[in-house]
Amino acid sequence: TETVTNLLTIRSYAQARGVSVIVQGTQPRDLPDAQRALLPQIDEQLAAALGPCFVNVRSLLAGSDGRIKPIYNSGDGVHVNDAGHQIIFSQFKAVLDTGACVRAN
Repeated sequence: TETVTNLLTIRSYAQARGVSVIVQGTQPRDLPDAQRALLPQIDEQLAAALGPCFVNVRSLLAGSDGRIKPIYNSGDGVHVNDAGHQIIFSQFKAVLDTGACVRAN
């Protein structure tokens, strides 16, 4: 709850100053089971609050255990490799291309 509240507060602050905001969800990572189990909950809350301005990447990058899929793992269990960054880029591009969150002047 604290993480979601903090992110939404930062978003509100930026939007109040005319800044367009897109929020990326969590990334899979090597964490203790209890902490890793919180990541989908955070994403669900953010997705509900942000609608089309939420970028889901965890579900695309995570294996069934909630850790980074080996194909996207840079090797440290925390950071994604170039293929993982390509997934993140494509998700952001898809959101940007809709024009729902950021509008060109």
